[in-house]
This record gives sequence, structure tokens and C-alpha cells, in this order.
Amino acid sequence: MSPELLAKAVLHRREQLLQRIPDRLEELRNELSSISPSVEQSGRSRDDVNSKVSSLKQERNENKAKAFELIRRSKELREKLLSEGRLKNPDPKWVKDKMMEDIAKMEEEFQTKAGDHKAEQKFLRKIKEMMSKHEQGVASRIKNNPEMQELREIQSQTKALFAAAEKAHEAMITLVEESGVYHSSWVAHSSLEGEIKSKIHNLEELMENSSKAEQYWNRILEQGMGDLSRAAQDISNGGLSSYSKRRIKKQKAESAKSKQVGGEEE
Repeated sequence: MSPELLAKAVLHRREQLLQRIPDRLEELRNELSSISPSVEQSGRSRDDVNSKVSSLKQERNENKAKAFELIRRSKELREKLLSEGRLKNPDPKWVKDKMMEDIAKMEEEFQTKAGDHKAEQKFLRKIKEMMSKHEQGVASRIKNNPEMQELREIQSQTKALFAAAEKAHEAMITLVEESGVYHSSWVAHSSLEGEIKSKIHNLEELMENSSKAEQYWNRILEQGMGDLSRAAQDISNGGLSSYSKRRIKKQKAESAKSKQVGGEEE
């Protein structure tokens, strides 16, 4: 194929690309316009839910902290009443009862193991069950020990705080699951958005390069093949292409540099 025919073939190819690219770019930009709102919406919904999760988690932790503070007060009050002899005929079962201390120990172990949402829920439910059973026994002993009324009130407050903590935690778990749905949607949509943006970028680059190539080959055909025809003739006569010449020149330069470095080391 002569240089002129080759130039026309390349030019025709570039012209075809320039004709097709705009339509494809429009399609991709329309796709991007339709997917971007979904990315923003799913991301915003996920962030809103996560904000509520954070608020509920804080509410749960605050209620638990207040409950454990009451547990400490209960222990101190019981020990004080016993030491002062103000608990009349204390029930041995009550003295040995370490329910509050057991709860505190459970919390310590739970924090050490860093349980997940499900483990936290199980922990709070177990505490509620323990306190409900214990509360029944305390009520029967208040008649013989009026001073235990204050202990009962503390335990009643503690139970209410743990119940509030459990309620906040259950609501939090529901929202965590909802957040996961929004996050999955955001990941899927944002991934698709990224692919479309990448395609648009590549097509824009291709259009720019094709436009430059079109101008170049039009100029070559208008001005005549000149050096290209001579280069083609040289190659047909056994000569080297411009690429081969540049490669050989580069190899000679690297070889000379290598010899120079070797001489300096000697």
C-alpha cells in the first residue's frame, strides 16, 4: 500500500471514530445523569441511618453507665447497713446474694471480649432476667427489713435503666441492618458510576486524539507526502524505518554511557 493510500485509510478510520464517539458519549452521560442521583441518595440515606445508630449507641451506653453507677451505690449501701446492724435478721440468702456484683463482672468480661451487637443484646436480656427474678425475692424481705426499701428503689431504677439500654440497643440493631442495605446499594451504584466516568474519560481522550490525527493527516495529504514517501521508498529498498533508526540510536547511546561508567570505575 502506498503512503498516500495508507494516510487516507488512517484518516478515514479517524473520521469514522469522530462520527461515532459523540453519540456514545451522549449515551454514557445520560446514564451518568440517571445513576448519580441514586449514588447520592443511597449514600445520604446510609449516613442518616448511621447518625441515628450513633445516637442510639450513645443512649444505650449512657443508660448502662448510670445503671452500673447505681449498682456500685447499692453495694456500698448494703455493706453500710450490714456493718451498722440496721438490717434486722438479714436473710443469709440476701447476704450471699451477689447478683449486682455478678452483673458488674459480666459487663467487665463483655467489654474485655469486645462482643458484637448480638452479644450485647444477649447480655442486656440476661441482666433483665436476673433482676426480675431477684426483685421478687427482695419484695418479700422488705417487711422484715424496712431499710431495704432504699435498696429496692435503687434496684428498680437500675432495672429501668437496663431496660432503656436494651430498647435503644434493639432499635440500633434494626438500623444497623438498614444501613447495610443502603451501603450495599451505594457500593453497587458508585461502582457503576465509576465505570461510566472512566468510559467517558477514555472516549473524550480518544476523540481529542482522533481530532488531532485527523488534522495531521489532512495536512499531510494537502501538502503532499514528502518525507513519508521517501521514507517508504527507503524501507522498500531495504532501509530502516524511522522507529528502527531511533531504537538503534538509543541503543548506541546506552552502550556508550555504559562503557563510560565502566571506565570511571576502573
